[in-house]
Amino acid sequence: MNKDHQNETGKGERNSSSNNIILSLIARGTWAGGELQKSIAEITEACSELIGSERVSVWWYSDDYATIRCIDLYKRSRQSHSSGEELPCSKFSLYTKSHIRGEMVVAEDVFNDPRTREIPTEYYRRHDIKSLLDTPIRFHDRIGGLLSFENTGECRCWTENDERIAVEMAAVVSLAVEAAERNRAEKALREGEKKYRKLAESTDAILWEYDIQRDRMTYVAPQVKRILGYAPADWKTPQFWTHHLHPDDREWALEHWEECVSTGKDFVFEYRFIKRSGDIAWLRDDVTVEIVDGDPVKARGFMIDITERRKAEEALQLLNQQLEERVAERTARFEEVVSELESFTYSVSHDLRAPLRAINGFSEVLLEEHAEYLNEEGHRLLYQIRSNTEKMDRLITGLLALSRAARAELQASPVDMVSMVRSVYEEIADDEVKNSFTFDLDSLPPASGDPVLLKQLWHNLISNAIKFTRPAKEKRLQIGGFTEYGINTYFIKDSGVGFDPSYADKLFGVFKKLHDEKDFEGAGVGLAIVQRIVYRHGGEVRAESEPGKGATFYFSLPAEGPPTSWNPGK
Repeated sequence: MNKDHQNETGKGERNSSSNNIILSLIARGTWAGGELQKSIAEITEACSELIGSERVSVWWYSDDYATIRCIDLYKRSRQSHSSGEELPCSKFSLYTKSHIRGEMVVAEDVFNDPRTREIPTEYYRRHDIKSLLDTPIRFHDRIGGLLSFENTGECRCWTENDERIAVEMAAVVSLAVEAAERNRAEKALREGEKKYRKLAESTDAILWEYDIQRDRMTYVAPQVKRILGYAPADWKTPQFWTHHLHPDDREWALEHWEECVSTGKDFVFEYRFIKRSGDIAWLRDDVTVEIVDGDPVKARGFMIDITERRKAEEALQLLNQQLEERVAERTARFEEVVSELESFTYSVSHDLRAPLRAINGFSEVLLEEHAEYLNEEGHRLLYQIRSNTEKMDRLITGLLALSRAARAELQASPVDMVSMVRSVYEEIADDEVKNSFTFDLDSLPPASGDPVLLKQLWHNLISNAIKFTRPAKEKRLQIGGFTEYGINTYFIKDSGVGFDPSYADKLFGVFKKLHDEKDFEGAGVGLAIVQRIVYRHGGEVRAESEPGKGATFYFSLPAEGPPTSWNPGK
């Protein structure tokens, strides 16, 4: 009985001592003053004295609990403080999860407790740590850190009193953190108010306050005299603002004011105001209505002189209107010129065919009926004439096709692109191509466009791909497509000779060729026709390639179909 009494007496004395230390710590007021680092240092010293632990430290978890960093470590024997050590929590997940759940970690022997055994042995040996008592520190609604007691030299059996003190001191740390946060917030608020007041009085924004129930202005910033010419006191005159509104704006501005104030709705409006000088100023008024017990009691806001902005807007509007008129006029002239050029191209190309055919026919007659009168040089020259007339005929055919692609009226309808591509390939590919080429046709989104022009587009692209892939060892064509953000994108990829990407911008020009005509025949119009057809449907076309690595041509079309109007000059 005496022994129990002595234990209770000792426990009471220790509780009294710990309470005195905690009260003394609180009485200093450091933590309440918001000096967090100094507060933590005092707390760790007090903890060491209360529990008699050699090492007491406070640690903060990162927001994602990936690391834990020492904020303050107090070593009792040296009476010294240090900080900065950081450890990765991934190496001791069981230990970390215990804290996150709000549990204390009480380890008499750190090498045998499964939670503390995860922490690197090197850390314990370096500091001669044998026992550990950790208490989570709660910040608002989450565990933000821990208060750690580390016993060195020999193992220690932690008592209930030790645990109680640890919990109490962890709460003191939480209070210190909250005090520091509050102190920082209050300081920031004071500085913000000071800056705001200084800024409000130095800018061109005129702050004001209006008492709705008393129907009078209670405050107007002093810069109002500099901007509008009236002293702040003038604005306290009844109906001052109303009387100085521009006559053309007065009725609607008052109605808007009354409606918004009566409903308690914040609002912004712009109106004209008569300055003391008699000049007219445009003002932008940003108004906030204060509601108390359901009734509007005050209105606050700021007026900004936007006269120069309004003048600039009016000048810009006039300039835009004039620019639109000039653009429309020039566009009309340009479209007229383009239309005339296309008509001229069509007419000339068509008219040239007759004499070309005559030349070709006469040369053929000479070769068939008068060959015996021609020497070897004569035969060579006639064959050269026929070759060039045939080449010219191909060029004319290309120009006529280009002209038709530009002039033909669009007849938009749904198009099954898969069926169209398969049909075009079957028409173009001879037996040699079908036997030597690998043709992959992926799914293609359906299109909305002119079937005749789209078929011509695919004919040109597939013919082009076959032509430039014939010399390759591996002959492969792949056609695919996808839809994204309302745009259908299609592509054709070959394994042919490719081209230098620095010349990609020349691909779609008329008569532009990137390869020697001796190697690859063609008029140089096919891709120009492709571009014209794509543009007419409101899309874009481009190509990617490297020499010897094939080429990929992409073209996009609006999923909903071509635009209702088309600019033939594009």
